Amino acid sequence: MSPEKYLELYKKYIGGELNLDGIILTPISINGEYDITFHLSNPEDKSYSEPAIRGWVNENRFKFLEILGVGRDYMPSYLDIEKLYFSKTLIKQLTQYFKSVKVVKIGAWSIYVKHLYFTAGIRRDESLVVTNYVEPYKCVVTTQEGKVYDVPLKEGLEHYKHWQRDSKYDETELNYPNFDEIIDSEGEVLVDGDWMVQYVVTEFDLNP
Repeated sequence: MSPEKYLELYKKYIGGELNLDGIILTPISINGEYDITFHLSNPEDKSYSEPAIRGWVNENRFKFLEILGVGRDYMPSYLDIEKLYFSKTLIKQLTQYFKSVKVVKIGAWSIYVKHLYFTAGIRRDESLVVTNYVEPYKCVVTTQEGKVYDVPLKEGLEHYKHWQRDSKYDETELNYPNFDEIIDSEGEVLVDGDWMVQYVVTEFDLNP
């Protein structure tokens, strides 16, 4: 089958475009390797990531190939989109949430913090990582008897960072328990829960 015929049939199969939870993908061209180029439009300002959308596009094309009764050789797709996009609503939600986190804990240690800003990115393993930059200003340790002692901030930060390296996902569950709910509410065009993960990393800034 020629690439042009393939693209013609594929456009008919999807009704001219793919609507992924408000993200509109329109196939605009195909090359000799059956690499389809899609154009993205986002009229509803939805959050999305390239890995999640790529996964949905590939699944859609798998089903199309099954209907054609051919193998999965004709699979490349080129998505002319950003690697990661956060909607204005999501940015506002995360900003408000991170501002509400006044302390980060590990065991008996508590570090009091002030939210500064956050960044987000897709790692090599295609996980979504949000980095919460904070200004730490106090560290205490609570004994089993409930007594609270001040400890040097530097000591507390070293202790926390050591734990971070060994417990990548525990930090989100312990110190940012509402983060997953916020991200999941954006739908699977941002994080496909079948194979992607999301988590928060706290980054301390002593000189904001």
